[in-house]
Amino acid sequence: MPRRIPWPTLLLVYGFFSSGCVLVSQRKSWQYTQLIPKTEQAKPFIQINLEKPTIPLPLPIIMWEISTAKRYCFDIDFLTKNRQYQRLDSIGFALYTPDKQLVASGVLPIVNGELSYRPYSPDVHRAQCQTSPRIALGNQRQELTGTFVLYATDLNNQRALIPLDGVALHYFKARIASFF
Repeated sequence: MPRRIPWPTLLLVYGFFSSGCVLVSQRKSWQYTQLIPKTEQAKPFIQINLEKPTIPLPLPIIMWEISTAKRYCFDIDFLTKNRQYQRLDSIGFALYTPDKQLVASGVLPIVNGELSYRPYSPDVHRAQCQTSPRIALGNQRQELTGTFVLYATDLNNQRALIPLDGVALHYFKARIASFF
């Protein structure tokens, strides 16, 4: 009598010995990016992501990103050519639906908001930081509009404000991100 090959087991064994896997991105997020115009080199680059914090769960062949919180947080990437600020302290926000309904608002402290010098990029100072996951959005599956104020500390230890008005946050659905 011929023996059946257990295909799921064979697939798992193949996954352990293969060098590649598939990364499945998180379920949903919203993103805003402000690009640096070529004529204004001193203007900062700001990227704000509204997402759930995740950790990667490496499995054979597939790596899943598992949410570690039920609420959303801001992931902020701030880059500037000239050093104007020491650190980003907090972010004030108001999020709206396209029909101007307020979804969430408040002020959240930023964790690890120190601007650091990048030796591989001359004259570039950058902060990559997050807030704690405290933003409840419900079941939003649409573009959002936001108004943000980044509260920073400048080089003289004075409080500085970086306002961002009428920001469009683009919605991203879950998808397979990449092979590696």
